[in-house]
Amino acid sequence: MAASGYDHHPAWGLIMAGGRDANWELLDAVVTTKDGAKFEKLTPLPTPMSRPCLVAVDENTLVVAGGYARAGFTIGQRAYIYDRMNRYVLL
Repeated sequence: MAASGYDHHPAWGLIMAGGRDANWELLDAVVTTKDGAKFEKLTPLPTPMSRPCLVAVDENTLVVAGGYARAGFTIGQRAYIYDRMNRYVLL
């Protein structure tokens, strides 16, 4: 997951969102790991993107903002809140 947004929180571990794969395709994946060996997939992002800003607010809430939806096009006007109920809310 190159060019992903990431943060760390004791309750989540390392969180990675979006990015690009080996073919430079944008990703909508959101993945967490507490030990680097076992990974958990969360609900995918509403929009595939690279280089988003990701903030773990607390043990239940993530905020994902900005990023690029395709080469040269920013979606910096969009921000989402994710909660452990597997929901995204567009801000």
